[in-house]
Amino acid sequence: MSDGLLTNQSLMSINFAGNPFGNCGVKFLLNALKGKTALRYLDISDCGIAGLDAVEDICELIELGGNLQILQLDDNKLGRQGVIQLCTRLERNTAIHSINLDRTNMAREGALALAIALKKKSYWLSLSIAGNKIGNDGIKNVLTAIAGMTTVNELDLSDNDITSVCEEALYRALKSNPDLHFVRLKDNPIARNLPSGVLSREMAEQLHGVPEAAALRNSLHGAADAQAQDSSRPE
Repeated sequence: MSDGLLTNQSLMSINFAGNPFGNCGVKFLLNALKGKTALRYLDISDCGIAGLDAVEDICELIELGGNLQILQLDDNKLGRQGVIQLCTRLERNTAIHSINLDRTNMAREGALALAIALKKKSYWLSLSIAGNKIGNDGIKNVLTAIAGMTTVNELDLSDNDITSVCEEALYRALKSNPDLHFVRLKDNPIARNLPSGVLSREMAEQLHGVPEAAALRNSLHGAADAQAQDSSRPE
């Protein structure tokens, strides 16, 4: 397979998803792809990639891949340090506009590094970081970076321990990106009563600063949140 990659200079899209190559196999394949200026889409999700050495090979491809625009890395155990390392290279890359980092164990620290990289981008389309248990602090930083853009059209934040603390940041991200019509929030506390775990632009606008939207707000936060708020009020 790698011999074909070495000789084919016109490849624009490659999908290796679900192949258990491991670090050594992926290194071999990535070396074959370096310098392929026609390559636009690369999917190496769920390929058994783990640790900093493998991430460094990906980083070299980002620097030498020329026009790579879409990178799928989900379901690889990159770890927080691996994602931090990756994001330092993303800061300097001007071609990539979409990345999937679902279930890469990036944690809060990885999300903060991602937010820094995104703040240096003038053009970005799609971000998926589901299943990383990032928490409110890391997610708010990512959302702040996205709110500084106008081009994002897809955002998946599912399963990241997000609560109503991020409501304002979600609203601002949706407001600043006209083509971002909804945010996927499945399996987060904030979305326990949202249809299909999706926060639409319309719902976010209704919730933002509208006292009359109490019923909708309770639906978003859930009955438990509403009861907690009532119990904290003085008699």
